[in-house]
Amino acid sequence: MCSRDNLIDTITAREWEFFQEVNNVGGPASCQSMPRTFSTMRRAQYTCWDRQALESWLDDLADYRARGMNPVTIKYARMMESTHPDEFASLATMLPPVPNETHEAVEELVGLTVRWADELAQHYPLYMGRGRVLHTRDDTPDKTSVETYARGEMSTYSLRTLTSLLATYRTAAQEGRNLQELIAVAQVHAYGYQSLDDVERALATGSMGDRGLDGQHVL
Repeated sequence: MCSRDNLIDTITAREWEFFQEVNNVGGPASCQSMPRTFSTMRRAQYTCWDRQALESWLDDLADYRARGMNPVTIKYARMMESTHPDEFASLATMLPPVPNETHEAVEELVGLTVRWADELAQHYPLYMGRGRVLHTRDDTPDKTSVETYARGEMSTYSLRTLTSLLATYRTAAQEGRNLQELIAVAQVHAYGYQSLDDVERALATGSMGDRGLDGQHVL
């Protein structure tokens, strides 16, 4: 059995392959040439996933490959329902359907994600202000919110993966743990900061130096 770190490495490598295959209007996006940043952000996301969810998502990625489908392309297309509704209307019939049970699981996970992001923004407004807006209501053609992003991504997970994640998220909520904070801490550690408080002070005093946080939009 491979280690948890090796499992995450494999997942991130598979996701990078799909990410490279996304065709953007106007040519490749700048973030498609940032493998280290991509890996850092994706690995941070998996900080709070248990092994069962990780293995299930890796299976999902293999299934997408076998079917000749790209989950990253599908993810971004689903986000367009909020950010580019006219364009989304022309794509909607080409996307795989989201069953009701899957939709309900996604919405519960999205609700917890946004609640935790709201709480994090109250404590670390400067840090969170560098990232995405939080709510779908604030989406624009140039800004995709945490809520819309989470809904687009989670809609690509299988029900098996969603069910495993729900168990983790529900337990965290019952115990008063903020999983968005755990992800954020993993991100700032990767950039050499000791804590979110460290980052917030650096932002407040303009003393970040060369330790940027260039990956907050890369997922």
